[in-house]
Amino acid sequence: MNVKNINIKQEILDKEFTVEYKGYNASEVDQFLDWLTVYFELLEKELKKIKEQLSLEQTNNKKLVREFSKLKESYSLLKEQKMALEAKGVENVDIITRLSKLETIVNED
Repeated sequence: MNVKNINIKQEILDKEFTVEYKGYNASEVDQFLDWLTVYFELLEKELKKIKEQLSLEQTNNKKLVREFSKLKESYSLLKEQKMALEAKGVENVDIITRLSKLETIVNED
């Protein structure tokens, strides 16, 4: 029995029991209630499965959030290191340029 193919609301609304001398046909009512029981058991299983999947996805999401946070921290650190190296590189270029100018001046004399 596929849960998705059953329109329980409409089934319940449309269900008619035959009236006998002392009320509804007991076996017909029992059969319908048995069917409802099976349907709700299927719904409960489906709900349990969905809740388990949700729990798994929430756990995975937490792991990804932690990993993202670590990567963000690493990125910030690497960015700072890059800026420091670039600044140092500029200083080194300045030193080399000055040294080159001094060598030129010394060699001219």
